[in-house]
Amino acid sequence: MCNRQLQRIVQENTGHSLKFCQKYLRLRNCIQLIVTLNKNNFNDIIYTMGYTDYNHFIKDFKGFYGVTPTKFFKSKVFINENIYLA
Repeated sequence: MCNRQLQRIVQENTGHSLKFCQKYLRLRNCIQLIVTLNKNNFNDIIYTMGYTDYNHFIKDFKGFYGVTPTKFFKSKVFINENIYLA
């Protein structure tokens, strides 16, 4: 399967681009690791998950959740499948 076919299949099934889905899943996995490992320092996790620096992580995080990671984890509300929303 070529890259374009994969992009089209993801778009048809989710209504979102492949890049959007990748960002969402990476952020979701970061959140789950931070919560599971009970980490206050996110640096090890964000580098493991492929972020190049902390500012990149904050930018993506704020784009999806509307707040910084620090504010998010201070006001966490559990919803579905171990995902937290502010």
